[in-house]
Amino acid sequence: MIESLKEPAGTNDANVGDEDGYLPEWFLLELWCRLPAADVIRFKCVSKHWLSLISDPSFRALYISRRSSSPEACPFVLFSSIVQSVDEEHPAETVSIPFEANKFLQLRKLTLPGIAERSSEGTSQFKIRAADKGILLLEREVLRSLEYSICNPVTKHRFSLPRLPNLPLNPINVGFIAQVETGVLINYTVAVINCPYNAKQTIRMHNFSSETGRWVDLIVSSEHRVRISSFQRPIVVNNALHCMATMIGDVVIGGILDPFANPSKFRIIKYPFGVDDGANDWKGSFGCGVSQDRLKFFQHIVKSYWNGHPSPFLRVWELQDNYEWRLERDISFTDILFPDGDPYTSHRYGITVVFLSFHPSDPNIVFLYWKVPGELMSYNIESKRMESLHLKSYWPPSSCSDQLNSPTSGFFQMLPPWPTSFPLKHHDSTTSAPPALALPGPL
Repeated sequence: MIESLKEPAGTNDANVGDEDGYLPEWFLLELWCRLPAADVIRFKCVSKHWLSLISDPSFRALYISRRSSSPEACPFVLFSSIVQSVDEEHPAETVSIPFEANKFLQLRKLTLPGIAERSSEGTSQFKIRAADKGILLLEREVLRSLEYSICNPVTKHRFSLPRLPNLPLNPINVGFIAQVETGVLINYTVAVINCPYNAKQTIRMHNFSSETGRWVDLIVSSEHRVRISSFQRPIVVNNALHCMATMIGDVVIGGILDPFANPSKFRIIKYPFGVDDGANDWKGSFGCGVSQDRLKFFQHIVKSYWNGHPSPFLRVWELQDNYEWRLERDISFTDILFPDGDPYTSHRYGITVVFLSFHPSDPNIVFLYWKVPGELMSYNIESKRMESLHLKSYWPPSSCSDQLNSPTSGFFQMLPPWPTSFPLKHHDSTTSAPPALALPGPL
């Protein structure tokens, strides 16, 4: 590794080290940018000089720019939505699964310190309600109100928001948008969206913004009467929330809530042909996700024929800049290469596939859940291979059904190359532990 480094112009053997015998700064910076963040941060204890260099915001920006395209520097992790604890003396824990390409590495326990572990009268246990850019939003009910905390699962830093004054009467959905620059959380918004049973032309939200530091009631208008889905979680696309909704006649549509640029308007985006067209006898499952910062739409089609032709089994669409959908892939059942001796072929015409996530950096990989036999699968569109991740026997039984039976449970997140730090103004309400930059030991 060291031999591959090049000295900057004008450097010679006489000045390779400084007067104290240390390596020159340019050499250290180049070396550190090639190491995992956990190792680099541990080097802070070597000397005050190294502490100063590593803590400098310019080094953090350099490290992030160099490592952002490296898969091993930005692990892809699936978090369980359930936060559990054994007893009052132990910290709350959730379960995480880091992936390498489309292979899971190992189930791990992830402790979340500073959380009241055991539920008491009028208080529910925490659950992960939303996530963005590797930061988790935790929720629990406390005495008929909702309490939210923002948590960095890598550094274990956490701070609580003021409680939502009154528990909403209607079902709700929750969105969370984090704005991160050069490894620092500079802004965030929590949107608690009311989802009444009847479609309305206005959407009521309770918004908490880091800029105001308080909850604000918002009324968002829509050009059509809609009902926001309470079970399909909002997706963050370009610092806006994409929500799934229904219009009159149970027509399924999507829409954009943008609390930063256009907080008072709900922009409707109709989904691709076939999702809501009952006349064409379309059945199946569908879901939205993000890959390479583009909104994508996934369809699992259950139909023998489509306009007189054999039906595609899977379809992938991408939303263009003009808000029109472009069909990217038509995938027939015969195109899919299953593992040897697979139990999936006999269920191809049943509604057995649940979309979970696109891989955020690889548009060819889709994560799916097959209800029969109950396995998390990865499908590589390019190689046409469907592979089981064999998690069924490893996932904790108490959370297995909640985690994998629905696309609204569990959170796929790409962790940043350098752990995100929270702004100083939150330090007074932050519970922290010594940095642990690798997810804690195996389950």
